[in-house]
Amino acid sequence: MLGSALLASVIVAQAPVSPASSAAETLGLGPVLDSVVHQGVTYVALGRGGIAVLKLDGAAPQLVRRIEEGRRFVRLVVVGQSLLAIEQREEAHAFSLATPEQPQPDSLASALGAARDLTVVTQAPP
Repeated sequence: MLGSALLASVIVAQAPVSPASSAAETLGLGPVLDSVVHQGVTYVALGRGGIAVLKLDGAAPQLVRRIEEGRRFVRLVVVGQSLLAIEQREEAHAFSLATPEQPQPDSLASALGAARDLTVVTQAPP
């Protein structure tokens, strides 16, 4: 088991850096979550949020524009003439614990209205 984990880490370490990741690094855009190429244009989902539209056919990468900068997209797919961008979202859902062994969906407004102190976790668990 340890051997396969070690082998996997070696393979990942040796994986070549994609042209989109190299271009994003050169342009100071930060880490790339996903990228796709369509008709000579590269679309890059940025770890900092948004999608960068890049031209990589010249001597140096060129940032054409950035779109949807406040949103975090984790997957990009071209279907015909459309770019589908899968967004990572965080949503809150409330469950009634009136019967602790059987949580039931509850109104979020009702749950928050009853709360005196609301603890917000800002980091995902490991």
